[in-house]
Amino acid sequence: MSMFRRALILLLAPASAGLAGCAQFPALEGTVAPAVSQAPYMALLPFESYPAMPPPATDLAAALLAAGADLNSRAQDQQQSQP
Repeated sequence: MSMFRRALILLLAPASAGLAGCAQFPALEGTVAPAVSQAPYMALLPFESYPAMPPPATDLAAALLAAGADLNSRAQDQQQSQP
């Protein structure tokens, strides 16, 4: 590394760190409606209530084709159900 490059890095690194400290941050206090800040937290589901993961596919290509066909079928159902 040349001497000029090293000096440039040594000069620009502190300058860029100093400029990053001068960033303008928006004032967020009072921007949330009181109803939102006083709303109760949503209920969390217990881990046991989540559905079990399906077993891994033995034939990846067939599984991907089946998943793609399922997605296409669901997309067609959605398109047909819209006016």
